[in-house]
Amino acid sequence: MKQDFQHQLYYYLCRLPVLKPPIIIHFTWLEKNKRRDLDNISAVGRKFILDTLQLCEKIPNDNLNYVVGFSDRYEKSEEYGVVMEIEEGVELDEW
Repeated sequence: MKQDFQHQLYYYLCRLPVLKPPIIIHFTWLEKNKRRDLDNISAVGRKFILDTLQLCEKIPNDNLNYVVGFSDRYEKSEEYGVVMEIEEGVELDEW
């Protein structure tokens, strides 16, 4: 399943420029109906997307040095999908 998903994502994500860390990703998950649990939609999808960003060398790693946050929204749509908005070079307080 992961390989199929990454294969579909690879073409789109590899066209992005190299991202300037740290980043925050805002995901909008597009769903046809309310049948699936929210955590099942986003948890697996985020994992596959972040791993593909690494595979395409857009981020060196998805640990807290490079990805410092994400948000999820869910919208009804005719087709399943995801829209991503990426904030780069986010200023953070040291912790």
